[in-house]
Amino acid sequence: ENLEPILCTQPRRFAVVAIAKMVAEARHTAVGDEVGYHIGYSRVVAT
Repeated sequence: ENLEPILCTQPRRFAVVAIAKMVAEARHTAVGDEVGYHIGYSRVVAT
């Protein structure tokens, strides 16, 4: 089991959210659990 979080990076806001959702679905988890992103002051990451 991989315990390291996956952070998605893209130059556009829409792209990073879409990629994070796609990766989370592929890993059968929710965005914010194992997969997250950070845009400006908005963070969706595991704590």
